[in-house]
Amino acid sequence: MRTQTKIFLIFVSVIFLILKSRPKDNICEFSNLSIQSVKNDTEVIALVLTRWQAYENRQVMRKMFATVNTIHVFKPIFLMGIDRIPKEVLFKIQKENEDFQDLLLVDIEETYQNPPKKLLAAFHWIFNLKAEQLNWIVKLDDDIYINITKFDQYFLHISNPDTIHCLEMTNTKPVRDPKSRWYISKEDWNQDMYPPYCSGTAYIMTPIIGEILFQTYTSHHLTNSKVWMEDVFLTGILARQANVQRTQVINMAYMGLLHKKANFFVAHPALMSDVVKTPKERLETWQKLFDV
Repeated sequence: MRTQTKIFLIFVSVIFLILKSRPKDNICEFSNLSIQSVKNDTEVIALVLTRWQAYENRQVMRKMFATVNTIHVFKPIFLMGIDRIPKEVLFKIQKENEDFQDLLLVDIEETYQNPPKKLLAAFHWIFNLKAEQLNWIVKLDDDIYINITKFDQYFLHISNPDTIHCLEMTNTKPVRDPKSRWYISKEDWNQDMYPPYCSGTAYIMTPIIGEILFQTYTSHHLTNSKVWMEDVFLTGILARQANVQRTQVINMAYMGLLHKKANFFVAHPALMSDVVKTPKERLETWQKLFDV
């Protein structure tokens, strides 16, 4: 009964935010080449953050999802920005979406600063879908190995849907070295620690939580945030503003040498050799990891 009450209060909060404010940041313009809808029986959207150059990564993940039988109905959707890409590439993307019907194309330029906007736009798009059975969003990166069966089983036992389920990162300091890719200046983030946040490799939320994050972003003057890492910003800074909590799932993400099988949801191997594997080799590694 307590969980039902929380869900109702979250839903009321979403409606209030929607009525109170209109989006102030133009992040919700989607190309008409995008997927337009999902089937009504879809229960889980696997929202995969990708770039238009990463066709092989998308092909590998498509085969992963097509190989595994699941209790829930999954729909992988690949999210990318397409502003300022060459016209010949756009024709290829159009053909790819005609073939697979799984590309969500935001009219945003692909930069390191824009993944949070891409995801927020996608959360809002998903919330407004007419799929009656849709209960979950799983955010994923496109270069990981995913234990689809593990996610499938996890959805059977979630007792606190009003939180983000993830590998929670705590006591993380901003990188102050200007030479680092992850550099954040004191002017852009003046605190010595980031708030707790989710590892961006994978996390789970409901469409309602996604919409709460979107509405909080557009109504609380956070559109000019200089913290561009999507995991820190969305599941830490923005979630704190929206009063959205996290549920710790220690084995959600594994990042290390794949020297043995482990009971994890996704793997992001710390092997330089992995980035040069062929799609076939990556699938073979995935099959060995998860006994597919």
